[in-house]
Amino acid sequence: MLRIGVLLAALVVSAPPANAEASRDCASDNHELAIRACTRMIKENPRNATAYYNRGISYRQMGKLDLALADYTRAIEINPNYYEAYNNRGNLFMARGDNKRALQEFDRAVRINPSYAIAHNNRGEAHENMNQLEDAMGAYNRAIELNPRYARAYANRGDIWRKMNQRDNAITDYQHALRLDGRNALALAGLKTLGVGANAPALAGRGEGGGARPDPFDRGQQVARTPPPAAALPPQAPPTQAAPRERGGSTGTGFFVSSQGHVLTNNHVVENCNSITVALNDSISTGARVVGRDSKNDLALLATTGLKPDTVPNLRTGVRLGESIFVYGFPLSGLLASSGNFTIGNVTAVAGLADDTTMIQISAPLQPGNSGGPVFDQNGNVVAVVVSKLNALRIAKVTSDIPQNVNFAIKSLIAMGFLETGSVNALTNASTTKLETTQIAERARTFTAQIRCN
Repeated sequence: MLRIGVLLAALVVSAPPANAEASRDCASDNHELAIRACTRMIKENPRNATAYYNRGISYRQMGKLDLALADYTRAIEINPNYYEAYNNRGNLFMARGDNKRALQEFDRAVRINPSYAIAHNNRGEAHENMNQLEDAMGAYNRAIELNPRYARAYANRGDIWRKMNQRDNAITDYQHALRLDGRNALALAGLKTLGVGANAPALAGRGEGGGARPDPFDRGQQVARTPPPAAALPPQAPPTQAAPRERGGSTGTGFFVSSQGHVLTNNHVVENCNSITVALNDSISTGARVVGRDSKNDLALLATTGLKPDTVPNLRTGVRLGESIFVYGFPLSGLLASSGNFTIGNVTAVAGLADDTTMIQISAPLQPGNSGGPVFDQNGNVVAVVVSKLNALRIAKVTSDIPQNVNFAIKSLIAMGFLETGSVNALTNASTTKLETTQIAERARTFTAQIRCN
């Protein structure tokens, strides 16, 4: 990560040693030391934008995101053309899941400095997080055009190819990223996902990664790093192309919450659908319609015709840390069993990302298509609604490690409040009879449905 020093070249000779030492300390990777030094410099000169910027980096590295945001904002107020501060502020918003706001920050950075490859790459990541794959591809292409040795951008573009089922292009980009940076976690994870080993030639170069400490939010100036010898590059970089548009519908999971045919699922499962199909075992309702939405909590209520479940589950509140949970759903439609999948785990936290109290964190394995499915306790009561999983490849960029089974579900208390507003009286007489795992799975099959958005 590159920090920006505060000494102007013209003042280096005449600057007092104490100021020079403070400048070095303010840009130190010893974050406590850097914060103290930057704070002293700010007291001496409250309009020292670079001191705010560097202190923001240290705050971010220490996990004090609100303080980092305040410092980046102050740096921008002092210097409205501080494109690096816009970029880093955008990364904070992206880390919080606010990709639209992050994109605005990255756009500002590239308007100020159109050749700033880092911000173009980050624009791609924000677009990719919003599943805007063509826009993401364009941003990654631009980053690579500006800096052909940008390993991160190649790995990101490999992700787009992989998501669009362009396997050969994905492998080419991942391997090229590894030639530039042999420790690129995203490229390694991408190849592993595709079942391709990272061979020795692909790991030979260190390039962009070097010995620098990775900093996923404050990308650093790529052009300031010393490039490896030209021989480390392949004869020709992978071609820059546009990704094809994704075709076909998407699938998710839901479960019946009334004997009249109401189905609870995630709002994102049925958002922007031309038609919705609900399948319960061998019965299908092709005319399902949305009768209630809560976009903030990502819940939706469907009304179906012709489908009547044999039973409806009880909802239970008060889930406890460490208790066993079970998930039933229809992940990876067309690849895994069409009859449904049943997974087991535990409640690993009683809050979600950033201490979101509407969520719980669970360790039961989830895949795309599980969204909207029920989470059961040992008595067969529904305690939560599956909503998301941590993007392992995306987090690998942040931590250089691949997280496993970090998944989230909406607490049943939130779901019960939502159903009440839709005049659906959910069953809340929670059972206290412990069931065998096979019994829970069999019960789940009687009221859990696959949802297709067309």
